[in-house]
Amino acid sequence: MNKKIELRILTKSDLVVGDTDVLRELEKVEVELTVNSFDEGLRREIEPRAPSMERRFEALEKLHDAGIGTYAFIAPVIPNLTDLGYVIEQTKDFVEYYIIELLNLKARTFRDWLRENYPASYSIITNELERYINKIHRTIEEHRVVVEDIIVHPQSL
Repeated sequence: MNKKIELRILTKSDLVVGDTDVLRELEKVEVELTVNSFDEGLRREIEPRAPSMERRFEALEKLHDAGIGTYAFIAPVIPNLTDLGYVIEQTKDFVEYYIIELLNLKARTFRDWLRENYPASYSIITNELERYINKIHRTIEEHRVVVEDIIVHPQSL
């Protein structure tokens, strides 16, 4: 195995912890888990095959404790459904940095689902996006964490 390879893994699965021994052999490796703060009912609806947030948080902590670089990809960020502060509080002791991605409304099916089921969230994304992004920046500043990127998709409605 070429141990000088640089590897960056992005997953929603906590099963990556099972590869800790192999990952520790590499000189440069980072593992990123997609996380958010959806309640279990909403998580099962949006991410039906993904593990719970608690399992993902635990995976990040175990990887960090094993000396593997970790970061959190907080996505999708949906107003009123994602508690950014909660995710940061749960992970800040074992995550080196964050990447944040706001919900992408380009997919018509998801856009219609959000408009029908969470009209207030839909309204914020479509009408008050700049103000919501400012709120995200304030949350980041309050928690004093490193954010590598905030991904905002042009909303084609």
